Amino acid sequence: MSVDTARNFMRAADVYGKKGTFLLLPAAALYELAVPSTPERVRQEVEAHATKSETVTAAEIKRLKAEPPADAQKGRAGGYRAA
Repeated sequence: MSVDTARNFMRAADVYGKKGTFLLLPAAALYELAVPSTPERVRQEVEAHATKSETVTAAEIKRLKAEPPADAQKGRAGGYRAA
């Protein structure tokens, strides 16, 4: 295992280690979500979908991070799928 991979695991465990629901997300999605620069609004949105057993990919998290906050846009449609 590389040092970067180990850091990704540790960061994800620090942020989500006590929330069993997030073990259902792909590792890359957990890593992307656990990055310290991830806005809280993105974490909350992904957590809401994950608790409904919806799969969220790392690419979807990156897209959410790139979007302006929800209060700055109206009528955005989500692109999640049930697991």
